[in-house]
Amino acid sequence: MTAHAQHAAQLQTMWDANPRWQGIERHYTAEQVLARRGALPLIVGAAKDGADKLWQLLTQQRVVHALSAASGHEAVQQVQAGLKVVYCAAPAVPQLVAAITAALTQAQQIPVLEGAGAQDFCVPLVVDAVASDSAQQDVFAQMQALLGAGAAAVQFGDQADRAGGLLPVAEMIARLQAARLAADVLGVPTLLIARTDALLAERQVNGWRPSRTDVDQALTRALAYAASADVIWCASDKPDLANAKAFAAGVHAVFPGKLLAYHCSPTFQWKQQLDDVTIAKFQKELAAMGYQFQFISLAALAPPEGAMFDFAQAYARRQMPAFVEWQELLGKQACELKKVA
Repeated sequence: MTAHAQHAAQLQTMWDANPRWQGIERHYTAEQVLARRGALPLIVGAAKDGADKLWQLLTQQRVVHALSAASGHEAVQQVQAGLKVVYCAAPAVPQLVAAITAALTQAQQIPVLEGAGAQDFCVPLVVDAVASDSAQQDVFAQMQALLGAGAAAVQFGDQADRAGGLLPVAEMIARLQAARLAADVLGVPTLLIARTDALLAERQVNGWRPSRTDVDQALTRALAYAASADVIWCASDKPDLANAKAFAAGVHAVFPGKLLAYHCSPTFQWKQQLDDVTIAKFQKELAAMGYQFQFISLAALAPPEGAMFDFAQAYARRQMPAFVEWQELLGKQACELKKVA
């Protein structure tokens, strides 16, 4: 047996034996992975360490919370406030991910140089891939760039660039496989998050009549993606515990223990749709259903400069009630500004 064949056999054995890869399918061989590895591999230490940490968090803790960060400064404040994961919302270009990685690395080094107590700032980064109708080779290149910048987990959605459209299931699976291949080539145990927008998208029935999709159709897509992804996310347009429960039960009936993600979106009208008691228990009930990763992309609701620490600390301690209070405060401030104008 040649050295190349021996190395390929060892890689295949690792995939087969390591519980980390249980239930994960690869539509390529270990030989194909090794054939793509160059003599001078990309430095991906931050991505690898982050992926290992994120896997441990999601499999050992009941729930992991995260907020989105639009800069390294915001990410550092979030970690100082007690959050253990940073989310980079779309489009998470490699330059932004690299800037956040650099800021967190610097924050990690300062206490060490000063001899102070060490806080772990090198937390996992969960990032959104840039949505596009890209070919698989473009997904491969984008994935490698994100991992080189420090991403621990990368999310791919099935919404097409065309408004309201969805990718064919086979195309979405092909993208996930291309992303996994890129991670394997770099030797990073990246977590792939597969998002279905089937609850949001309109589909064409009989070629012309639009029809809203439902949980069953979202579930069908999720089950098709599950063997190619580590985490499943079903995008929603409202905070609906009944839908979330039906979706989680459907996934776990076929893939027991499959990791799930839930976006507690700032576009939800929380106070208009839920009472205070339900808001307070919302994320706890999601966790009980198996949604281990719960996150918020702040976007326009991001705190003003310098206020991220206080907001992130409140969210780390009280979760959704703290966020909804912030949402209401910003809404009132916006109304006051309109009155002044």
